[in-house]
This record gives sequence, structure tokens and C-alpha cells, in this order.
Amino acid sequence: MGYFDGQLAGVSYGGPYLWLGFGPLVYGLSHAHLLVTGFLGGFTTFSAFSVETILLFRKGETVLAWGYVLASVAGGLILAWTGERIASALSA
Repeated sequence: MGYFDGQLAGVSYGGPYLWLGFGPLVYGLSHAHLLVTGFLGGFTTFSAFSVETILLFRKGETVLAWGYVLASVAGGLILAWTGERIASALSA
């Protein structure tokens, strides 16, 4: 697995999944929003995604850069939805 594959799978996909999948489980705690936003916000830093994409464009890897953007956004949305569904099922 290359660097971009690992970053994509671990951060771009993992962050939204964890945020909506497990965030609701701690919302009853005091400062839960700070805990979820602080930890996962630092984990899924959008600026890192932006810099990586710009670097790919600068290296002339246009197709890879657009693929990275598409896979990150679509994958993140799909896994955020999946995490939310799992959390809803667990709390029902």
C-alpha cells in the first residue's frame, strides 16, 4: 500500500466513519463535542488533504489528483453515512 492509499484509507475514510459512528456514543458526556471534534478534527486535517492534492497537480499527476479528490470525498461521505447508520442501530 502506497502513501496516498494509506492516507486515503486511514484518514479520509476513517475520520468520517469514526466521527459519525462513535461520536453519538459520547455525546451524553460533558465536553463530548470538544472530545470528538478535537481528536477527530486533528486526525482528519483538511489542510493535509489539500496540500497532498496540490502536490500531485504540481508533479503533473492530474488524473491521480482528481482520483484522490473523488475517492476522498465520495468515500468519506459513504463511510460517514455507514457510521451513522451503525450508531443509530446500536442506540435503538
